[in-house]
Amino acid sequence: MIAGRKTGGYRKGTITLNGHSVEKETFARCTAYCEQMDLHNEFSTVNEALEFSAKLRLGDGVTAEARNGFVNEALDILELRPLAGRMIGSSGSANGLSPGQRKVLTVAVELVSNAPVFFLDEPTSGLDSRAALVVMTEVHKVAKMGRTVISTIHQPSREIFLMFDDLLLLQRGGWQVYFGPLGANRATKFVEYMETLPRYGLGPFPNQAAHGLPIVRP
Repeated sequence: MIAGRKTGGYRKGTITLNGHSVEKETFARCTAYCEQMDLHNEFSTVNEALEFSAKLRLGDGVTAEARNGFVNEALDILELRPLAGRMIGSSGSANGLSPGQRKVLTVAVELVSNAPVFFLDEPTSGLDSRAALVVMTEVHKVAKMGRTVISTIHQPSREIFLMFDDLLLLQRGGWQVYFGPLGANRATKFVEYMETLPRYGLGPFPNQAAHGLPIVRP
C-alpha cells in the first residue's frame, strides 16, 4: 500500500517523504519495488538484465560509464559476479538460476536504479531456510549502504528477524500489535513490550519472532 503498487484493500492517512506529501510520479522515481514473484527474461544473462534495467531506470542524463558503474556495483555488492554471464533460464529449470539466485537478481535489478528507498514484497517467499538467509543477507547489505529498506516478511528465522531495525507487527484484520524498534542484540525492545501483554502460555523463545502473539482488540 505504501509503495503505491497494490490496488486492493483499504488505506487511510497521509504518506510523507522527508516531511512532504508524496506525489505519485515523484515517489515512483525515487523508490524501487521488488515483486514477490521474480519476473525475468529467461533468455538474458544476469549482466544483460542489469544493463537493461540501468538503461531504463537511470535516464538520459546518466552517462554509459556511470550506468556500467551501477551495474558493476550491484554485481559486486550482491555477489553476483560469478553468475554475470549465466543465462537466467525459466523458473525451476535445471540449467537456470536457482530460486534464491533469482531473488537476489530481482534485488540487483532494482539496486541499479539508484533509488534511495527499497520496498520488498515477501522476498523469502518460496525459499528454503538457507536460501532465505542468503537473500536477506544481501538485502541487509543494501540497507547498510544507506538505503531505506521496507519489507514484508512471514515466519522469519531468528537470524533474519534480528537483521531488522524496526518492526510493524500486524495481526489478522490489519490491527497493529507493535510498531517500533526491535532493540539491540536479542530484540530486547520488542520482547519487553510483548511480555507486558497477555499472551499464550509458551515458554522462552530462541526465536524472538515466535513470541506468542497477544489478542489485541481496537
